[in-house]
Amino acid sequence: MDTDQARLDAGREIAAIVGVEDKIDWRTGALGDLPLGEREARVAYCIEVIEHLGRSESAMRDLARICREILVVTTPSLCFPIIAHDTGLPFCHWLPLEMRRRYARLCGRSRRENENLFWSPRSLLRALPEFEVASRFLHYASRRDYLATLPIYVPYLRGGLRRGDGRLKSVYYAAAALLGRHSLYVMPSLACTLRRRQ
Repeated sequence: MDTDQARLDAGREIAAIVGVEDKIDWRTGALGDLPLGEREARVAYCIEVIEHLGRSESAMRDLARICREILVVTTPSLCFPIIAHDTGLPFCHWLPLEMRRRYARLCGRSRRENENLFWSPRSLLRALPEFEVASRFLHYASRRDYLATLPIYVPYLRGGLRRGDGRLKSVYYAAAALLGRHSLYVMPSLACTLRRRQ
């Protein structure tokens, strides 16, 4: 699903190269008015999208509407003091938009200020009352499962591969992982797997 047909065409070409094109249903549409029926998707992924929609409750209702069982969401957390996905300036995303623009301009980061509006863990979960957190660390079953995915390709990282978290981040993540499902409240990303309540 994408709003841009050219992106879908490129995705279809890549899928054909790896031999999975026929296993994918390609549709053009936007979050908030997805061209899917009620609970048509067993699993839905919404990766780094909702912050671009201005805390849209209708977009969240749309995700809940189309998802039958599992919803995976990742988005930067409003509660974290620095968001690399935006200006990377401390506390910038907590300010009103005009003050954010000035702060970014003053620090030479105007090009990175894209006026994203971020969600807190509470606001995200409040917008999806039919779902509960199923993951214990980010969108993984455990921190061990998360670590097993490394190294990972990160397109905006110099060199492309992230091989680990670094010492301080590892200690922080290990402590956060002790909170299990509640680690969502202290992580820089609201990355979680949600399961529809029975």
